[in-house]
Amino acid sequence: MLWSGLLLGGQATDTLTTALDRAQGALEMMPVSAQVLEVGGVALFWVIKLLIVASAAAALLAAAVKARAPHLAHHVSRLTGGGPGGNDLPRGYLHQQPGAAELDPGLAP
Repeated sequence: MLWSGLLLGGQATDTLTTALDRAQGALEMMPVSAQVLEVGGVALFWVIKLLIVASAAAALLAAAVKARAPHLAHHVSRLTGGGPGGNDLPRGYLHQQPGAAELDPGLAP
């Protein structure tokens, strides 16, 4: 979340400086940003920046969850049907994992 916070800070700074520069009559030189500012002003510019930050945060969070908790993939595959061959985990795998019964009380021995 640190990187998302840094990205948000950078986007907020960019939006603020852009708004201040436009108030003094400066033109935006980035074509896409200029078009967004022309169509929706600083408000739309800020909304798009927030969407970029939210997308990056969601991607980083999804990658972190997948990297830190590969055993949760079993729960997801059970909910989604597990594909044609079921899950790839050996029988009783989750019983061996610390805290498995807390994640799914049906797994208690």
